[in-house]
Amino acid sequence: MALVKKEKYEICALVVHKSYRRKGIGKRLLMHTIQKLKELNPKEIFLSVSQYNIPALILYLKNGFVIVDFKKKVFDGLDRVYMREEDNLLF
Repeated sequence: MALVKKEKYEICALVVHKSYRRKGIGKRLLMHTIQKLKELNPKEIFLSVSQYNIPALILYLKNGFVIVDFKKKVFDGLDRVYMREEDNLLF
């Protein structure tokens, strides 16, 4: 997690070891992170994910995130999908 601007937080990484995937751990980590961030009264919680990471995209969509942008060839050389937590939409 990182503070980007006052009251705007980015979830920078959410990683589950390959041998522990598909057991609900990623969802629990995401929900715990969101719960802790909401204690800080954020205006926005956001993240980005590779467009090819379909399991992560599905996880985020199922748990309150919406797609807000798409950018090509970002820092990791891959196309990125930018998402924002739906409860914290600014508009």
